[in-house]
Amino acid sequence: MAYRNDPLPHEDESNTHGRHGYSLLRAINAVSNPYRKEPPGSPPPGLEGETHKELEKRHPGVNFKGFLIPTFPGESRALTTSSGSGAIGTHVPDLAILDVLRARSVLGSLGAQVLKLPPDAKGNTWLPRRATAASVGWIAEGGAAPVASPTTDAVQFTPKTVSSTVSVTRKLLKSAWEAEHELRIIADMVASFAVEVDRMGIVGTGGGNTPTGLLYTAGINVVPLGANGAAPNRAALVELERLVGIANGDAAVDVALGWFASPNARAKLRLTDGSAAGSGAWLWSDDDRILGKPAVASNNAPSTLTKGSGTNLSAIGYGNFRDVVVNLFGPVDVVIDPHKQVTDGVVKVSAFLDVDVQLLHAPSFGAILDALTA
Repeated sequence: MAYRNDPLPHEDESNTHGRHGYSLLRAINAVSNPYRKEPPGSPPPGLEGETHKELEKRHPGVNFKGFLIPTFPGESRALTTSSGSGAIGTHVPDLAILDVLRARSVLGSLGAQVLKLPPDAKGNTWLPRRATAASVGWIAEGGAAPVASPTTDAVQFTPKTVSSTVSVTRKLLKSAWEAEHELRIIADMVASFAVEVDRMGIVGTGGGNTPTGLLYTAGINVVPLGANGAAPNRAALVELERLVGIANGDAAVDVALGWFASPNARAKLRLTDGSAAGSGAWLWSDDDRILGKPAVASNNAPSTLTKGSGTNLSAIGYGNFRDVVVNLFGPVDVVIDPHKQVTDGVVKVSAFLDVDVQLLHAPSFGAILDALTA
């Protein structure tokens, strides 16, 4: 019987079955073989099939379309079919996407948490949250302690499915450099997942099965610049910082305060002097900081907002990014479409990941939504 903490088949060095590691490319090759004996939709044979079956047991609530693969590994050694000692590498299935998010996105770069909380019977996940603090007060000798009536609620995570598709050529499938090409396929999938999760974590409206992003979450602090937008200035940035501070958004022990904006907004702030004497105290400093806190520019931050007659306005955001949580609901589901081989000479590989993004405390964040940066 396999327990939740037992290694997956591809992690167990005693279970190599003549192979020395899990190979996504080998699984794709097997499933796309038009002469395979198994019926269409069956998982791949061998180690990859065993891994699928184990993941299926560990995640009984996952509705998969093809076959399940482990969350993308954090290092390339874990995916190889070469023989010899050391061919099997370490595998970090729960946090593997964290490195990609940290390296390539606003949310990860500024300290968002990536979790893998299990869903309930309805497929949702609840993260308990304390809504009120304990009572405290000064009392006289023999006096009664303050009466506390703490309340709690929970942040709900609901699975939203993000999909990525890549095409694999016949030559690549038959390549002798299998491990190298496999890593390129995985990198392409992971990068597309990371960028899209980050984008929706910022601008998602909550409609069309997308998360509600930071800028569209009710309760964040908003500092307006003008009826039709206006150029950003130091006073507005300081006011945004003040509002987050008043809400105690900067009070946590593990606080991760930071700023994000579009490249247009970054360029504008780099050229805006925040000093009274014109000493060149640029609002976005050369070491990528705003008011002393880290700042990240990304095209995932919008620069096409409108207000009144103002167009192409940019967003500038600030807050404690430890209060941003990305939850992964299970392993990655891969579906292979081999039929494009007939016309295009490629095998289409589609990957599906259930994920949600939530803010633990909306007042921990603030935004300017009408910065004139043209």
